[in-house]
Amino acid sequence: MAGEWQGPLCQPHDRTAIAALRRATRTEIPLGESGFVEGLEAKFQIRLRPQPLGWPNKKAAQSETTPTHAAPLKARMASSSPID
Repeated sequence: MAGEWQGPLCQPHDRTAIAALRRATRTEIPLGESGFVEGLEAKFQIRLRPQPLGWPNKKAAQSETTPTHAAPLKARMASSSPID
């Protein structure tokens, strides 16, 4: 029983697994399958995976805030009559 933990340490090391573990440790991102990470996020109600960098996509942000029936400003200006 005392030697059970020594077995895996004596096996050849998987360089890709070690690199993934080091990257997860350095970036503080959980290492595991997406279902495992999603379970942690749901359990603790925090976001663990990194989000895309930069501002949100302009097209997606406009569709959430601008009604679909609103005409662009240039079209509204062209259709309005000039003030005399």
